[in-house]
Amino acid sequence: MRRADFRAAARLQAVHAVYRVLALQKIFKTLARDPEVRAGGKREFIQKWASYAQIENISAIGGDDIEISREGGNLVISAAYTKKVPLFKNVSLVIDFAPTSGP
Repeated sequence: MRRADFRAAARLQAVHAVYRVLALQKIFKTLARDPEVRAGGKREFIQKWASYAQIENISAIGGDDIEISREGGNLVISAAYTKKVPLFKNVSLVIDFAPTSGP
Protein backbone atom coordinates (compact mmCIF):
# COMPACT_ATOMS: atom_id res chain seq x y z
CA MET A 1 0.00 0.00 0.00
CA ARG A 2 1.38 3.37 -0.95
CA ARG A 3 1.92 5.92 1.78
CA ALA A 4 -0.77 8.27 0.42
CA ASP A 5 -3.30 5.41 0.28
CA PHE A 6 -2.50 4.48 3.87
CA ARG A 7 -2.99 8.04 5.10
CA ALA A 8 -6.27 8.39 3.22
CA ALA A 9 -7.62 5.11 4.61
CA ALA A 10 -6.60 6.03 8.16
CA ARG A 11 -8.25 9.45 7.87
CA LEU A 12 -11.43 7.97 6.45
CA GLN A 13 -11.75 5.44 9.28
CA ALA A 14 -11.05 8.07 11.94
CA VAL A 15 -13.55 10.50 10.41
CA HIS A 16 -16.19 7.77 10.32
CA ALA A 17 -15.61 7.05 14.04
CA VAL A 18 -15.99 10.75 14.88
CA TYR A 19 -19.15 10.97 12.76
CA ARG A 20 -20.64 8.08 14.75
CA VAL A 21 -19.93 9.72 18.11
CA LEU A 22 -21.48 12.97 16.90
CA ALA A 23 -24.58 11.02 15.86
CA LEU A 24 -24.70 9.44 19.33
CA GLN A 25 -24.39 12.84 20.98
CA LYS A 26 -27.25 14.19 18.86
CA ILE A 27 -29.44 11.20 19.80
CA PHE A 28 -28.63 11.65 23.50
CA LYS A 29 -29.58 15.34 23.36
CA THR A 30 -32.81 14.54 21.54
CA LEU A 31 -33.74 11.84 24.06
CA ALA A 32 -32.87 14.08 27.02
CA ARG A 33 -35.41 16.64 25.76
CA ASP A 34 -38.13 14.04 25.03
CA PRO A 35 -41.01 14.45 27.55
CA GLU A 36 -41.74 10.69 27.63
CA VAL A 37 -38.13 9.87 28.46
CA ARG A 38 -37.89 12.67 31.04
CA ALA A 39 -41.05 11.52 32.83
CA GLY A 40 -40.42 7.79 32.43
CA GLY A 41 -37.82 5.41 33.66
CA LYS A 42 -35.09 3.27 32.20
CA ARG A 43 -37.61 1.08 30.34
CA GLU A 44 -39.06 4.03 28.41
CA PHE A 45 -35.56 5.22 27.61
CA ILE A 46 -34.48 1.80 26.32
CA GLN A 47 -37.54 1.60 24.04
CA LYS A 48 -36.84 5.03 22.53
CA TRP A 49 -33.10 4.34 22.35
CA ALA A 50 -33.67 1.09 20.43
CA SER A 51 -35.58 2.86 17.68
CA TYR A 52 -32.92 5.58 17.28
CA ALA A 53 -30.10 3.02 17.37
CA GLN A 54 -31.76 0.98 14.65
CA ILE A 55 -32.37 3.99 12.41
CA GLU A 56 -28.81 5.29 12.81
CA ASN A 57 -27.32 1.76 12.71
CA ILE A 58 -25.57 2.22 16.07
CA SER A 59 -23.77 -0.91 17.22
CA ALA A 60 -20.87 0.53 19.22
CA ILE A 61 -22.97 0.67 22.40
CA GLY A 62 -26.17 -0.88 23.69
CA GLY A 63 -28.83 0.28 26.11
CA ASP A 64 -26.98 -1.28 29.06
CA ASP A 65 -23.86 0.79 28.29
CA ILE A 66 -25.71 4.08 28.72
CA GLU A 67 -25.85 6.00 31.99
CA ILE A 68 -28.82 8.18 32.88
CA SER A 69 -28.70 10.76 35.65
CA ARG A 70 -30.33 14.01 36.69
CA GLU A 71 -28.36 17.18 37.28
CA GLY A 72 -30.22 20.26 38.40
CA GLY A 73 -33.53 18.96 37.11
CA ASN A 74 -32.08 18.13 33.69
CA LEU A 75 -31.77 14.62 32.32
CA VAL A 76 -28.18 13.76 31.40
CA ILE A 77 -27.53 10.76 29.17
CA SER A 78 -23.96 9.60 28.64
CA ALA A 79 -21.83 6.64 27.65
CA ALA A 80 -18.16 5.81 27.26
CA TYR A 81 -16.60 3.43 24.78
CA THR A 82 -13.40 2.76 22.90
CA LYS A 83 -13.11 2.43 19.14
CA LYS A 84 -10.17 0.54 17.69
CA VAL A 85 -9.41 1.42 14.08
CA PRO A 86 -6.98 -1.03 12.45
CA LEU A 87 -4.45 0.79 10.30
CA PHE A 88 -2.13 -1.92 9.04
CA LYS A 89 -0.70 -5.22 10.29
CA ASN A 90 -0.28 -4.82 14.07
CA VAL A 91 -0.84 -1.05 14.26
CA SER A 92 -4.19 0.39 15.32
CA LEU A 93 -5.58 3.75 16.26
CA VAL A 94 -7.45 3.58 19.58
CA ILE A 95 -9.93 6.39 20.35
CA ASP A 96 -11.88 6.81 23.60
CA PHE A 97 -15.28 8.45 23.16
CA ALA A 98 -17.65 9.81 25.81
CA PRO A 99 -20.80 11.22 24.16
CA THR A 100 -23.20 13.04 26.50
CA SER A 101 -26.37 15.07 26.37
CA GLY A 102 -24.96 17.51 28.93
CA PRO A 103 -23.07 20.72 28.27
